[in-house]
Amino acid sequence: MKKLFDHHYRLNPNQQYSPSLIEFFIQNVQAKLPSRYIKVLDLGCGNFSIFEDVVNLDAHVTAIDFSEVAIAQTPRNSIINYSKISLTDEAFFKNNVFDLVFDSHCFHCLGSENERALGLKNIFNSLAVDGFFAAELMIQPTNCLINIPNKIIKTAQEVEQELIAVGFNILYFAISNDQEFCVDSGAERLKCDMLKIIATKY
Repeated sequence: MKKLFDHHYRLNPNQQYSPSLIEFFIQNVQAKLPSRYIKVLDLGCGNFSIFEDVVNLDAHVTAIDFSEVAIAQTPRNSIINYSKISLTDEAFFKNNVFDLVFDSHCFHCLGSENERALGLKNIFNSLAVDGFFAAELMIQPTNCLINIPNKIIKTAQEVEQELIAVGFNILYFAISNDQEFCVDSGAERLKCDMLKIIATKY
């Protein structure tokens, strides 16, 4: 998977985040955050974190991606701390605490059940008490089942059970059929629904 993303960013050095991510943050997440200085982690930031464009947020932002090519393309002189780190890096998540972990289309790129379990455990363990996990995820469409190479695409109910099993309390859970990921799989274009979630750690 890492090689695929490295190749993608070499071909698309001006790749930008999906507009739906910043819309989700501004419309659904930002108002839930405490009105104090916070620590934020952006998962799967690519070469440009959404938090470059977020205003009125008093925060120290760390943005990570497992693609060294993407990290090499991130803005110079940014106040955001960009680092090449994977969601499955236990040491990083054990040694850092965040008030918000925001998933910029990272979690659904994990390619095995073990990686998903470890990724969720890392997110949960790195959250401060009353911290928030917010994510926009690919899920199976309601009218059919699809298979995407190198990814595990689950149903909304399966994702919900994953979060509950780790210990999350789900505050916001919304499925969008009008906003879809279109994924090229050979000659076929596959469509997934989108799940937006906000969960907290009590």
